[in-house]
Amino acid sequence: MAYDAEKREFRQFYFDSDGGMPRGENRGTWDETTKTFTWKGNLPNGVTSTQSHRFIDNDMQEWMLAFEDSTGKVLLDMDAKAKRTPLATPSDAQSQRGKAPPPEMKLLQQMVGTWQESNVSRVAERTPVETRTKTTLKVTPILGGRFIRCEVFDEDGKAIAMMIRTFDAEQQAYRQWMFHPGSCGVESRGQWDDATNTLTLTDEGQRITSTATLRFADKDTIQWSHISRDRQGKVYLNIEGKSVRQR
Repeated sequence: MAYDAEKREFRQFYFDSDGGMPRGENRGTWDETTKTFTWKGNLPNGVTSTQSHRFIDNDMQEWMLAFEDSTGKVLLDMDAKAKRTPLATPSDAQSQRGKAPPPEMKLLQQMVGTWQESNVSRVAERTPVETRTKTTLKVTPILGGRFIRCEVFDEDGKAIAMMIRTFDAEQQAYRQWMFHPGSCGVESRGQWDDATNTLTLTDEGQRITSTATLRFADKDTIQWSHISRDRQGKVYLNIEGKSVRQR
């Protein structure tokens, strides 16, 4: 969950290890009078979702979730109460519950590990001066291996970005959600080219289209790039880098 200051709304992304429930994004508002979050989302095949979370007190909340199809037929209707408990780390067995990941996840799972990155931001609209940085990328499997979490840290060890990646078997596409201080859940999707060992992900926004490529030079080296252009061809961001596996 996050707050999008530009759009003045809350945003929520749902990921599960089973793959049986539609995954998607919900946008929500907060009602201070009733202490309630209300979320709405559009899911595949014309399905809409509505959620609410009402905080009874600091340690108790009640929530509901409903799915409806395009005809108004109720596909799911759930409600429950939740009580705060001490944070516990799930066991390995618990984290592996759910269906096995699709075979296409093997491509992403080869990224699991720690990588040292050398990055170059070329001169562009948002970067008027070329800069070079070094970052650390830590990639871990989550939710039974159906997703990978990619965390980026600067040279001081400060977290500066996170990506969630997966293969969507229903849509037959790789998908990525990126989160960083200047953005709130930018989604991109794309395909793998076996001939060039390259994954290409594209986000087609209303004004700007961003394309990221990750080329696996070998099992321990990834050459990558990210370029953002508007419809007139103006380059807003042009970054390229090299990731080398550390362990």
